Amino acid sequence: MRSISSVSKYMQAPPAATSQASRSLLLSPSTSLASPRGWDAVSEMPELSTRYDEVHCVGGGSLLLFLLFCAGKAPRLRKGGRVFFHGPVVQPTAASCAEWLRSAKPGDCSINEYDWTTSAVMVGAGGGLTDPAHQWLAPLTKSIAAGRSHELAEKFESLEERSIAKGRLVHLSGSPSDEAVVRQQLCQQAGEADDQLVRCGQFECFDFTDSCAVVYDA
Repeated sequence: MRSISSVSKYMQAPPAATSQASRSLLLSPSTSLASPRGWDAVSEMPELSTRYDEVHCVGGGSLLLFLLFCAGKAPRLRKGGRVFFHGPVVQPTAASCAEWLRSAKPGDCSINEYDWTTSAVMVGAGGGLTDPAHQWLAPLTKSIAAGRSHELAEKFESLEERSIAKGRLVHLSGSPSDEAVVRQQLCQQAGEADDQLVRCGQFECFDFTDSCAVVYDA
């Protein structure tokens, strides 16, 4: 069975022990996630109960994956499964998110450390983080509001290093980071009728499998 995964020679998943449909997840959030004020949307995301062969992160997908981990909602991998970061990695820092914004929306308003800190303070204003669904955000916004965003970056990098060491994370720095390009590559490599491609932003998830067949004749 040919997997959805074959975007490049570096992205071939290990052969499965048994024949089964391939499941791939594409994480591609909107740029509203570039501000801590937008992170509470992750609390409303559905549980990703399916196990995936591959998780592909484009744009701010690496940031969304980190936030899903912090919220206890990180997607799970099948045995031999891997995560792929396409293009620049977006970390939970003002500088990294500002770079993402400049890349995604050239000439648009960016974000600086003051905006970043103020945004984190606003998240906790009015007792919004007392809601059990949002309590996972409290330690993150507390660190930012106290001027300790480096703590989030260190946690992100620690998770990244551990995943790389386990062979579960591949950073494709030269790969296109545009969602449409990556999605088309994944669709064109779909090999079986039962292969599945799910796309998630921070507001919604939907099965893109049928669209692959219609748009790209996969």
